[in-house]
Amino acid sequence: MAGERLVKIMHDAAKNAIPKETLTDVLFGKVTSETPLKISIENRFEVGANFLVLSPFCIEFKSKDGVILWDGLKNGDRVNLLRFSNGQKFYVLDKGSD
Repeated sequence: MAGERLVKIMHDAAKNAIPKETLTDVLFGKVTSETPLKISIENRFEVGANFLVLSPFCIEFKSKDGVILWDGLKNGDRVNLLRFSNGQKFYVLDKGSD
């Protein structure tokens, strides 16, 4: 039918309108190793430091007198991530809640 053909054309046009490498997904993970940094993502796969980009909220920050103001990632921490670069990189947003 003409209507089904029109829907298929619209579907194909929409599918190709936004390049896949520009899309992001929100994922959840758990730190399995601090050194070297490794994160298990949704209990499906594990990624290492080469595939991770850390936000400032995931890096230890100390005051001038050495007081820890923000703690870095530790074993067992749950984290919120964004997948980008066609699924090849993960931006670690912050620590998640248990």
